[in-house]
Amino acid sequence: MIQRLLESHTAIHQKTPFALQKYTLRKTKKFLRRFTVLPLTVTSLTTYLLDTKEPIKILEMRSETIAMMLSLANVHYGGRYLVIDESGGLLVSAIAERLGLLEHTPTGSEESKEEDTARKRCPDTPLPIANTITLIHPNEQPNLSLLKYFSYDTNNPATSHPLHMHLRTLNWLQLVDPGADSSLEKPEEIPAEILATLKGGKRAAYWRKRRRWEKTSRIVAEAQKGGFDGLLVAAFMDLKGILRHTVPLLKGSAQIVAYSQNREAVIELADCYSASSKAEWMNEGEGVVDDEDGVGDPTIVLAPTVHETRIRRWQVLPGRTHPVMTARGGAEGVVFAGTRVLPVEGKVEARGRFRGQKKRKGDGDNDSDEEASAGGRGGVMPTSPLKKVKAVA
Repeated sequence: MIQRLLESHTAIHQKTPFALQKYTLRKTKKFLRRFTVLPLTVTSLTTYLLDTKEPIKILEMRSETIAMMLSLANVHYGGRYLVIDESGGLLVSAIAERLGLLEHTPTGSEESKEEDTARKRCPDTPLPIANTITLIHPNEQPNLSLLKYFSYDTNNPATSHPLHMHLRTLNWLQLVDPGADSSLEKPEEIPAEILATLKGGKRAAYWRKRRRWEKTSRIVAEAQKGGFDGLLVAAFMDLKGILRHTVPLLKGSAQIVAYSQNREAVIELADCYSASSKAEWMNEGEGVVDDEDGVGDPTIVLAPTVHETRIRRWQVLPGRTHPVMTARGGAEGVVFAGTRVLPVEGKVEARGRFRGQKKRKGDGDNDSDEEASAGGRGGVMPTSPLKKVKAVA
């Protein structure tokens, strides 16, 4: 383009060498575009979606919000995580990036092997038991459209992609009431003699349907078994209803992290696990678990906290202190965090005198006799020899 401009200039032969160099430099700065190709990351994708696309589709989550959620949930390689993601797969992408499951660079030979292994794949292929992401979604199919930026198509996934075996999906009906889901009904078994007489298309459809049923059944059974290392939630749904069904699936010391656009929803959730709610639960008994508006047993979550990740820039001037009016709006980014605990059965009672309790009058001689007898039995000896002499006397 710059060369065309120089050739189309009619009076360029009249310019001095200095003027020609100056004119060329000016056109170069104006029209020449230099750029650097960088690999796509979750942080750059989040920035692009917030600035260019519709932020409401990703629940207006920012990079610092996602980073705090991963940090509070202690997401690390080798863990098993339960995820409820309604941000188009942005949260799943961030977790997969932390687990090392997001990068995929297939070659031509790998793609050909991929097709061969897909044909020869056994129906009872074992699923990984660690470093997995189990996604619960409200619809028939999960919304993971943002994973296409990382070479993973949910409709036609590549078998060589790490997410193909480490990402499991199931809907709420399969988790809460598996008997009511038609996809978990065992397909009719066809004998081998009759199966051999069928056409290739019908035989392939039979095996495809059976493999899908077996994989879904294993995923549902594994999810109901529980033992997950963490729970991460970013959804439009009611947080209390989500935690009522998912927190019992976590193991002890597992971290719970839930994001909401509204501060009120997170504060109400934290209040359900407060000390007053736990005391009310223990006084009224297990009858409270029938309340569909609550979270179930509040004693299984310890130290509920609320975090706000949004940091606004403020204009500080005499009499004119307010947020910068040209800053971008949106959600505040409120995050709930808690720890899953396993309460002991029954009540814990403590007896005896404590160090902080005041000494009553008339107990001096008794205390000396007890200390002397304890020393004779191999217990703790008195610290002062005067007390020992007094006890012996």
